[in-house]
Amino acid sequence: MSAHDLDLQAISESFLRGYELAPQDAAAIEEMLALFEVRSLQDGEVLFREHNAGDDAFLLIRGRVSVSKCDVRGDSTSVSTLEAPSLFGHMSLIDGSPRSATCAAVGACVVSVIEQSAFTSLVRAPGARGAALRRLLIAAMSEQLAGANGRIRTIIDPPPDFPVDDETTEHGIEEANQALEGWKGRSAR
Repeated sequence: MSAHDLDLQAISESFLRGYELAPQDAAAIEEMLALFEVRSLQDGEVLFREHNAGDDAFLLIRGRVSVSKCDVRGDSTSVSTLEAPSLFGHMSLIDGSPRSATCAAVGACVVSVIEQSAFTSLVRAPGARGAALRRLLIAAMSEQLAGANGRIRTIIDPPPDFPVDDETTEHGIEEANQALEGWKGRSAR
């Protein structure tokens, strides 16, 4: 499958709605999508594994992707499931950190692959495409941070019906740490 086989305008508009981007970003996102490789994935196909180096980011165009991490015992734990439209895998390109999770297709899905060199060029580009990618990155990272903050709030001040015991609290702290792991490399510098 190639970008020419897709309705790039509809996909661009789904990213605008999903990330609440400005209408002027539609054409730029559509142009970006035309530049990137499109990949069709089968159920269970792994895009990348936790701790591996990352040299590309992904735009989830169609379908769902599971996000999992290994816990302290080495067991795989589901962190979330991403639904289209989503940008993911970008933190490795931003700060050079290894992948903080494993991502795999849930059912059939379609992704657009942004390689490191194209990502770097676009992020630095002064035109509409560069601005659109920067806004998309900010929106995706803001969403990630808001989700992590929500999980931390639940740990610190659990709702009355939330079952709290030592194991739940330990798991919650571990989960919050995992959610924020992508930010750790930046703040530690």
